[in-house]
Amino acid sequence: MSLQRYLLAFRQRWLVVVAGAALGLVGGLGAFLMTPSEYTAATSLYVSAQLTDTTAEAFQGAQLAQQQAQSYTELGAGPRVTEQVVQELGLPISADALSNQITVTNRANSSIITVSVTDHSSAVATSVANTTANVLVALVADLERPTGGTGVAPVTLTVVQPAAPPLVPSSLSLSDVLTIGLFVGLAVGSAAALAANARRTPVRSPEQLSELTAVPNLGVYRDDSKRSRPWRPGSPPAEASRRLRTNLKFVGGAVPPRVIAVTSSVPHEGTTTTVFGLATALTAAGCSVVLVEANLRSPSLARLLHLRDDIPGLSETLAGSSEPQNATQRWNDTLDVVAAGSPPPDASELVSSDRLEAVVDSLRRTYDYVLLDCPPLLPVADTASIVPITDGAVVVCRYATTDGAQVVSAMESLDAVSGRVLGTVLTMAPGGRTVYPFERGRGQEPQDAAGPARNDAFPRPGEQAARAPHADPSVPDRCSVAAIGVER
Repeated sequence: MSLQRYLLAFRQRWLVVVAGAALGLVGGLGAFLMTPSEYTAATSLYVSAQLTDTTAEAFQGAQLAQQQAQSYTELGAGPRVTEQVVQELGLPISADALSNQITVTNRANSSIITVSVTDHSSAVATSVANTTANVLVALVADLERPTGGTGVAPVTLTVVQPAAPPLVPSSLSLSDVLTIGLFVGLAVGSAAALAANARRTPVRSPEQLSELTAVPNLGVYRDDSKRSRPWRPGSPPAEASRRLRTNLKFVGGAVPPRVIAVTSSVPHEGTTTTVFGLATALTAAGCSVVLVEANLRSPSLARLLHLRDDIPGLSETLAGSSEPQNATQRWNDTLDVVAAGSPPPDASELVSSDRLEAVVDSLRRTYDYVLLDCPPLLPVADTASIVPITDGAVVVCRYATTDGAQVVSAMESLDAVSGRVLGTVLTMAPGGRTVYPFERGRGQEPQDAAGPARNDAFPRPGEQAARAPHADPSVPDRCSVAAIGVER
C-alpha cells in the first residue's frame, strides 16, 4: 500500500481516527481513576566476605561476596522469608501473594542487594521492605554460621540503607496514562480507517473524485442516456461537453492543451462517449478536430459512428503500411476520425513505438485539437505509453461503479510515467434535468447534463451534428481562445 493511499485513507476516514484517539483518552482516564496508586519502598543490603588480610585472599573474598549476593536474591522473595514477614507484621495476605509484591535484585559484579516492595499503601510498603531485609539478614547469618557454632561467618549481610516512606506513587501518572491511551487510540483508529478504506468505496461525487486524484473535476455527465444524444446541439450531454471544453481551456494556463488523451481506470466508464462529446463541442466552436481511436484492443468508435471498415486505421499507420492522411475519415463534414483499424496482435508494442509520437506530431500540425480515445489504465499498459506524448490526460470515472482504489491506482500508473493529468470527468451521475437559457419557452421539461449514452445515442450517416444555432452570439465561427473560453 503506497503512502498516497495511506494519506487518502486518513483524509477520508479522519473521523474514525479522531474517534479512536478520543476513546483511547477516555479509556486511559477511566483506567487511571479505577486503579489505585501504588508506592514502592526500597532498602539496600551489602554482602561482605571475611577471609584474611592478604591482597590475594581479599580479592577472592570480594568474588565470593558477589557470588553469594546472586544466591541471596533468590532467598529474598522465597517462602522462608515471606512467611516470617507475614507472621511478624500480621499481614492479611498469604506468603505467596506477598512474594509477588517483593522484588530482590543484584546488579552484575556488585555486592549490593536491593529489596523493593510495592503496595497501595506507602507505610505498608516501607514496613514490609524493612522487615524483609531484617529477616533476610537473619536467614543469611543462620545459613553462614560456621559448623560447631564458633568462629566468624565467612559471609555476612548488612542493611546499609533502610527503606524510607515513598512520597510519590511509583505507578503511572495521569499524563502517562493519557499519553498511552492516546497512542493506543490513534493506532486502533488508524487501523480501523485503513480497514474501512480497504473495502470497496465507489466514487459518488465530484468532490470525492477530486480528493482521490488531487486534480480538478472538469465536468459531470448526468444519467440521461435514455432521453438525450450527446452530439445533438443543445442536448444536456452537449451542454456538459461544452463545460468540459471550457474547463480544459483553464487547466492549461497560458497555453491550453491541444493533444488530449481521454482514458479511465477500468472498461465501461464512458470514455468513448466523453471524448466524442468533447470533439463535437470543439467542432461547434469552429475548431478543426481529429478524433483518434487509440484503443487497438477493443475498438468500437468506427462501429458506433458507422464509419467505413475498408479504410486503414491507426494500427496500419503505426505498422507503417499507411499514412495518417490516408487513415482519416470525415464524419458529417464536421469531424475527422482515425479509427483503430484491424486489431493487431501486438497492440502494446505499436502504441509504445516512436511511430505513434510521429503520427501525433503530424496531426498536431494539421489540426487545432487531437483527441485520443485511449484504453483503460489498469487492465493494460497501452495508455501509460500514450499519455507522455500528449499535452495531458482526462480521466473518466463512472458514478457508483468505479472504486476509489481503482482511481488511485490509475493515477499512480500515470504518475509513474510522469504523465500529466488535466482533470477528471464523472459520468452517469444521478440527477434531474435543468432548463438551459436557450431552451426556455420551448415547453421542455427541466434538463441537466446527461452522461454516457448507449449505442443509439450516436448519429447514423445523414444525421447532422453540426453546431447549434447561435443562441449565444459570443461563440464565433472559428476556433480561438475566446471561442473555447466562452461559457454561459
